[in-house]
Formats: sequence, C-alpha cells, structure tokens
Amino acid sequence: MADRRKHFLTGVKQKTRKEQYLDVLTGCSEMCAKNSIESIFQEKLDLLHDEIVNFAVIVPLVGKTSAGKSRLLNTWLGTDILGIDTLPETTIATELRYGSPEKLILHDLHGNTEEKSVGHLKTLSKNTKDILFAELYLDNIKLKHRPSLVLVDMPGIGSSYENHTKAIINYVQRGHYYVLVMDVQHYSDADVLRFVRELTAYKQNFSAVVTKSGRKLPEQLTAIKNTVKELFQERTGNEVVVGSVECDPPPMIHDFEEILDSIWMKEASIFQSQFSPKMNGVLQDLQHYFQRLLSGDNLKVEEIDAKIAE
Repeated sequence: MADRRKHFLTGVKQKTRKEQYLDVLTGCSEMCAKNSIESIFQEKLDLLHDEIVNFAVIVPLVGKTSAGKSRLLNTWLGTDILGIDTLPETTIATELRYGSPEKLILHDLHGNTEEKSVGHLKTLSKNTKDILFAELYLDNIKLKHRPSLVLVDMPGIGSSYENHTKAIINYVQRGHYYVLVMDVQHYSDADVLRFVRELTAYKQNFSAVVTKSGRKLPEQLTAIKNTVKELFQERTGNEVVVGSVECDPPPMIHDFEEILDSIWMKEASIFQSQFSPKMNGVLQDLQHYFQRLLSGDNLKVEEIDAKIAE
C-alpha cells in the first residue's frame, strides 16, 4: 500500500522485480564486456536474461479424456478453437498464448519447431507421434488481459501412449499451478487421485473444477464438491479450492474464472521463487570468478581494481 501511495504522490512508477533483475543482468553483461571475462559467464547471463524476458505462468489443465478440458477452455475463450475429441491418442498438449498475428507453433520430440496457421490445429487429430506440444497464439481478449498467463490443454491423464506421457512429464516440471478438471460423474477416478499424489510429491499447487455440474441438483453438487475437497485434503494435507462449471447454455464458469484470477494474483511470487535462486547463483559465480582473479599469482590487486574501475 505504501508503494502504491508513493507512486500516486510522485507519479514515479516503481520497477517490478522482473525489471530490476533485467537491469542487474544488463549491468553484469556490461561489466563482463569491459573486463573481457570468460564467455561462459556471458552465455549464462544471456540465457537467464532470455528466461526472464519470456517468463509466463504455466497453468496446465489436467483431467481424464472427455472430462471437458477443451470445452471449458473454448467456453472461456468464447470460440470453438480447440478440438473436442474423446480418443486419448488423438490429442497433444496445447498452450494458449496471446499473440497477433495468430499462429500455431509445433514442437517435436527432437527440439525442432514448425510454424503453421491456426486452422492447422484441427488437422492434428492424427499423426501426432513426433509432436511434444503446440503453442497456439490467439488475438483473444481473455488472453490479452493476462499476457503472461499460459493455459495448457493437456492430453488425458492415465493414457498409455508414450508421447502423451512425455508431455505430461514435461509439464510436471514446467508447470507453476495446475487446474484439475473432473467430470461430475467420475470425480473420484483413480487416475486423477494418482496424479494428485504426483503433484504433491513435486510440491505443486493446484485447484479443481467439477464439470457438467448441470447434471446434478444443487444439493448433490455441493455434496460432491465437499467430498472432493476431503479427498484432496487427505492426500495433500492442504485445503484445495474446488469449483464447479457448466458449459452447456447458459454457461456458468464463474468458479473457473475466479481460480484463474487467484493464480494471476500470484504471478509476482511465482516469478520470485523461480528466478531468485538463479540470480543468486549467477551473481555468486561472478563473485567467485573475481576472487580467483584476485588470488592469481600473476595478478596484482591494483590491476584488478583498475580494470573494474574502467
């Protein structure tokens, strides 16, 4: 509150943590260039700089095939851009990102990328063996309002297909926050509960939504949500937010939007937890490098001081 008041009174915008880190890295790069420091340090600085610039909060939507992940995202976006398929072997992880012009970028298992038109997405129902994931850039108002929030339509969990398993492992490592999507008829599915244990092992946070909620009476839906909360609390030791959605007209996805808002509010803390250790590591490496220079037999402290002062 004090920072906001200061900004209001002075008209000076306070730099974000991201901007502060980028300033520090720029200063380190300039110092490396002036003092002809080993290129390996510049490479580390450049890599970390790119990671920070491209930072986004990755939010995978995870659930069984036909749980309603794609339909929920289509409803939220206000367009039927994602194909709705009931076969687990015909889906790939698809990241939703804001961008104009719109485009589709395919990433294969070998680290290669290929750019396609957005319309190509719906032709990917087959022959996706070598595709690890796709990035879908859309000029969509919902994505524009949260440009650093990336939602991921994931393959169905519990699939035995190798590429799907690799995609899920990929996002277990990359994802920052998860949304579990469960059919109201199958909310206690064993594969979902098994995945919850995996998230807990990786110390990942998540919320959940129960789909197709219109098929239950209000009192039944409340009982189901309470049961799901209890199941998750038993397995994680934490209280988990559980909402409900209905995508049939008239759609009711307020709970899902509230979950996304709560994740969006955590962006700064997620950024800090991800990059603070990396920044400290790079700065310590530089510090140790200079200490080695100062302790070298053929170098004098005065020479090092002179080079740093240049």
